[in-house]
Amino acid sequence: MQPREGPYSSVWDLVTILVISLVVVPALAYMSCNMLFGAVTNFSADKIQQINLAIAMSAQEAALFLLPWGVVWSVGGSLKDIGHVWRKPLQDALAGIGLGIVCLFVSLICERISVAVFGLFLDNATVMQMLSQENELVANVLKTGHYPWLRLYMWALVVLVVPISEETFFRGYVLSVFNLQWGKVKSLVMGSLLFAAVHGYVIHFLQVFLVGMLLGYAYQKRKTLLTPILAHGIMNLLAAVAVSIS
Repeated sequence: MQPREGPYSSVWDLVTILVISLVVVPALAYMSCNMLFGAVTNFSADKIQQINLAIAMSAQEAALFLLPWGVVWSVGGSLKDIGHVWRKPLQDALAGIGLGIVCLFVSLICERISVAVFGLFLDNATVMQMLSQENELVANVLKTGHYPWLRLYMWALVVLVVPISEETFFRGYVLSVFNLQWGKVKSLVMGSLLFAAVHGYVIHFLQVFLVGMLLGYAYQKRKTLLTPILAHGIMNLLAAVAVSIS
């Protein structure tokens, strides 16, 4: 079954879902948990902050998955209409694993290119500081203090949950909505730009954009989210291991 072609949503619906998922839901989850844990537990402030971060990220990813599903369901559709279909599982899975490795190499190459380009306009110390700050964002998520259970949870979130939720939204939902407005090529470019912008990187903007292009192209060609989900998961796993080791 191919992704639904009907006009079940608009760009404004997409923007609304994005704001709710990335701003409203995480903020409410963080504040609610902060009040709850602060009132009923004897946890340290550091531990409460780490738990709040984990819950806020979980709420964000849940919203990115559930809200598009809700929009499609409200007009009689299902997850199949935004790419959650089984077509050729073995081939799609192998393609996803291979694409994940390719995406990682593309990311490494793009990082070097971006550093070189920014080095033309900024001094090397500033560029390396920006790069380090962006890498620390990922490292801080994975290295959650001295709590092994929380660290394991965050790894599972980054490697398993994030690929499913982000691919459901950015590939399954966003590309379907954009395709109705601009066609496949422009929707792929616009969707990848949105994917890169949402991550909020500067040095890593190019690599996130190109990875988004590869994942989006894989979805358009194979017409299933299995391939980009596996690719995203493999890439996150390898990148997380590299960041943790470094």
